[in-house]
Amino acid sequence: MNGSYRFIIDDDKRIVTYYHQGMLKIEDIGIAWQDLVLLDEFRSKGYNLLSDYSDADFDFSVHKTEIIWDYLKSIKDILRNKKEAVIATTPTATAISMLFEKETYLALNFKVKIFSTRDAAISWLVEA
Repeated sequence: MNGSYRFIIDDDKRIVTYYHQGMLKIEDIGIAWQDLVLLDEFRSKGYNLLSDYSDADFDFSVHKTEIIWDYLKSIKDILRNKKEAVIATTPTATAISMLFEKETYLALNFKVKIFSTRDAAISWLVEA
């Protein structure tokens, strides 16, 4: 299966969750993010993001992450003051996601943190 995804919106917790499945190419993540920024909850209402890669892995190298970084910079006004909890269970997905933890906060005021469980990720997203 190539990069299928779906969104779930939790209005009580103010979280948009997106689940990815399969081996993801960098383009798969880009398509999901293009759809994500169209969601009013994420774009305008300040909902945080839970990116669940627990049933997925990345089929691209660290060298391709510049594409993701450029995209995030292009939507910095949407990301400002938001959080993204990433559930990553494979070494590749974890390592690539970790590249964004510090830099996104410093450059975009967008907090990214990696988790291995959904409960821990949600707890972090809803804390003040």
